[in-house]
Amino acid sequence: DTTYVSHIHGAWYDFTEFKHPGGPVALNLALHRDATALFEAHHPFTSRSKLASVLRKYEIPKGSEREKELERSGLLAQNEPDPYSWDYSGVNGRQEDREAEKRDQFEIELKEMGRQYFVQEAKRRGVSFQQATKATPLRWCQVAALAAAYLVTVPGMLRGEWWTLLVSPFLAWVWLANMYHDACHFSLSTRWWVNAALPYFTPWLSSPLTWYHQHVVGHHAYPNVGRMDPDLAHAPQLLRHHDTIRWRETHRGQDSTSRTMFIWAVGTFGLSVLSDVRMLVQGMYNKVVPMQRIGKTRLFAHAMGRALFFMVTYVWPFLLFVCWREAETERDWRRAVLFAFVPQMIFSLLFMACSQVNHLTPRCATSHTRARAYSLAHSHTLRLSVVCSTTHGSSKNYFRHQVQTAQDF
Repeated sequence: DTTYVSHIHGAWYDFTEFKHPGGPVALNLALHRDATALFEAHHPFTSRSKLASVLRKYEIPKGSEREKELERSGLLAQNEPDPYSWDYSGVNGRQEDREAEKRDQFEIELKEMGRQYFVQEAKRRGVSFQQATKATPLRWCQVAALAAAYLVTVPGMLRGEWWTLLVSPFLAWVWLANMYHDACHFSLSTRWWVNAALPYFTPWLSSPLTWYHQHVVGHHAYPNVGRMDPDLAHAPQLLRHHDTIRWRETHRGQDSTSRTMFIWAVGTFGLSVLSDVRMLVQGMYNKVVPMQRIGKTRLFAHAMGRALFFMVTYVWPFLLFVCWREAETERDWRRAVLFAFVPQMIFSLLFMACSQVNHLTPRCATSHTRARAYSLAHSHTLRLSVVCSTTHGSSKNYFRHQVQTAQDF
C-alpha cells in the first residue's frame, strides 16, 4: 500500500495515522514523492529534535520488505536527483551531522533572523509564535475590504456593464495578489481549512490544485533548477528560459516587445486552462512535477470547477449578447468578444507585469542578463561566454539557493 507514503531525507514514511498540524492539504502534497525540500521549506523554525521525534513514529524500517517494495515501486522514478545537500539534516540518522562550525552560516543566520523577527512580533501583538507568522487583524481587514470591492463588480460584470470591463479585472488582481499566494503557502491563517478554501474564490489565475503543483511543489522548492522548476517550462514552443529547454527556431526573437506582450496577455489563460488540462492528461505539471494522486470525487469536482470557470469567463458573454438575443439587430458580437477576452487579458497583464518585475533587481537587470537571454533565444549551442549567473548562481544549500537564485529569475 503506497497511499500515504512519502520520502524525506533518504527515508520512507507512512503517514496514514498522522494528523498533520498544517492540515491534510499540506501533507498530501508531500505524498508519493521525495518531499525533502518541501519538508525543509515549511519547518524552518521547528526544532530538529521535535521533527525527529515526530518522523520516528512513522518511519518505515530500513531494510524492511515494505521499504524494498517502495524502492521498487517507481514512485521516485520521475524525480530528478536532489540538487541540494542535506548532510546536516539530523532528523532521521540516515546522514551524519556536520560539526556545528562547518554548517552553512548563512542558513543559520537567516533562520535566526526570521525567528527573532517573529518572536518580537509575538511579544508586540501578545500572541503565540505561530499566530505571529500569520496575517494580522489589520491584514485580514484589508483582504476582506478588497474581496468586498471585487465582489461588488461581479453582478455588473455578468450583466455586461461597460465600467466593469476594466474595474473588475483590476480589483480581481489586487484581491488575489493580497491573498491567494499566501493562502496557498499555508501562511495566511492558523486554520488550515481557511488557507485551503479562500483561493477557490479567486479562480482567474489558476485552480489551487494546479497552483500547488506549479508553485509550491515545483517553483518554490526548486527555483530555476532545470527539469524541476515548472516555471522554466511554460510555453516552451515560444520561450526558452533555461538551457534544459530544447532550442527551437521559434525561440528567435523571444526577447522582442511584441512577443513579450502577447505572452503576458494570454499568460493566465495558459495557467488556468491549458496547464490544467495538460496536467490531468499527462499526470505531470509541465512534464516536471508529478501530479498527486486524488480520488475520483475530487477529480470530478476539480473538472467541474474548471468547466464552470471556463463557462462563466469565456462562454457567458456570447450567451448573454448573442445566443439569447432573438432579433438579429440585438445581437452584439463585439460586446461578447470584448467581455469574453479583455478582462482576462487585463488580469493577465497585471499578473505578469507585477510578478516578473518583482523578481528583478538592479544587479540582475544588467547587460549580462540581456546577453544571457539573447544567447538562449538565438543559440542552440550556448557558446556565448557571458552569462548572468557568474556572481550569484545556484547553491547546494537550499536556503542560500533561495536567496541567490531569486536575483537571477
